[in-house]
Amino acid sequence: MTRKQYDDDVLIDDLVLGRLGLSQIAAKHGISRRQLYRILMGDSRPALKARIDLACHMADLELRRFAAGLLPDLLRLHLREATEGSGPEARRCREFLMKLAVGGPLQPPIVSDPLPEDHHKLSLRTHLQQVRRRLRMLPKDSPDDE
Repeated sequence: MTRKQYDDDVLIDDLVLGRLGLSQIAAKHGISRRQLYRILMGDSRPALKARIDLACHMADLELRRFAAGLLPDLLRLHLREATEGSGPEARRCREFLMKLAVGGPLQPPIVSDPLPEDHHKLSLRTHLQQVRRRLRMLPKDSPDDE
């Protein structure tokens, strides 16, 4: 049995950031796609899988904290566009605000969210795609830099 030649922390960072595809991550770390998949499913190195799950969960919480600070500005933009604008964008803003009103007030993120009970069954690939989409929507500078 050969010893691994990659750094676990760098592998976790690459997976959580989601800037590379799984094939690219596997090639970067010198492991096969199949081995990476086995790690992600918990079949190989379950302790590393647990660390990856925790890192993904912590990244989600951090993203939610950051987004909570942007929420008032987002709502102001939606209100202005919905009342002053016309066309499909204004319609989508009105639909968003109506869904928000029917669904109740937005809840602030809960920073002590536990991992879902079925987190081991969730697709990491789907999770990483969602994180990638969220990261693309964030502004380049965080509000704390002002």
